[in-house]
Amino acid sequence: MKKKEMIIQKCIENLGLMFQMLGDVSKVKFVRDSSKLIIQSDRGAIELQVDIKAVLKRPLPEHLVTQNKVYQTSSLLMAEYINSSIAKDLIKNRINYIDCQGNAYIHSKGKVLIHIQGKTRVKELEKEATALFQPKGMQALFVLLTNEGMVNSTIRDLARQSAVSTGRTASILKELKVKGYIRETAKNQLKLIGKKDLLENWLSNYGDRMRPSLVLGSYKMAISVENDLEEILIKVFHGKEKQNAVSGSLGADRLLHYYRGKTTEIFVVPEMADLIRKELKLIPSREPNITLLNLFSPELIFYQGDTAVAHPLFIYAELLYRGGDRERETAGMIYDRYLREMIE
Repeated sequence: MKKKEMIIQKCIENLGLMFQMLGDVSKVKFVRDSSKLIIQSDRGAIELQVDIKAVLKRPLPEHLVTQNKVYQTSSLLMAEYINSSIAKDLIKNRINYIDCQGNAYIHSKGKVLIHIQGKTRVKELEKEATALFQPKGMQALFVLLTNEGMVNSTIRDLARQSAVSTGRTASILKELKVKGYIRETAKNQLKLIGKKDLLENWLSNYGDRMRPSLVLGSYKMAISVENDLEEILIKVFHGKEKQNAVSGSLGADRLLHYYRGKTTEIFVVPEMADLIRKELKLIPSREPNITLLNLFSPELIFYQGDTAVAHPLFIYAELLYRGGDRERETAGMIYDRYLREMIE
């Protein structure tokens, strides 16, 4: 069983036991397609948008706070374990949570229904993530998912395209074969199968494992820069092909012309980071609105006409990481237009 599924199962089991003690809850149902939890009680139904995190660290993911403060979304964070210190931050931000150990805070319409804390971690749900879903493994998996022919390339070529050592690349390919994700066809060619399952695991580890390893820095833009951002970026990146790609809602806007969120994510080669900071007048901030990410592979660049954006898979992942209603809606459009045929 996948770790995500284990967390869901254990947290719902814990919720059932907690609500039995309250006596007025008749049903707890998790709707997987929409990631919603419905709690049916004598006082009516409570609907919570579920967000699942295997590991929760500071700073709190921005989308968790945004959902509650900006979008006023009733949400529930499920996690393997939430320590008492982070629990205080969640409660301060009025974020509902429950973990696999039995710690929980759930409120509705200003009334606290459940508040249990102090339970320590008993055991890990599963062994530490294998090489495949460590950051470097996820880089290689990204290349394999988005470029089908790479599964038949040499280890050296895959390593170069993924910015991963040849030794680690060999271990990743071995793991894929052992787990049945790479099979030999009748024509003695290798084929990557189970892409949807691999993508789900890749996405579930994106925010906690891969994204932090790619961040070159998070900053605040001045309003004057933010208003002219598109024009400034065009000037900064002029003549610098294959050295940058916009991601997140800005990348989605360039692909769909549908929605532009409040944050900006840009993949750049590390050598360009100082130039970007200078030209955009960026300053470090605890409330950033722009993040620079490491453009680790040319495979990450996706061209929409003459416009270079991040591959739709990274735009999709970033939108889901942000987690607002509009971001989720836009992510669904990205998946349908650019990813469904590739993955399914």
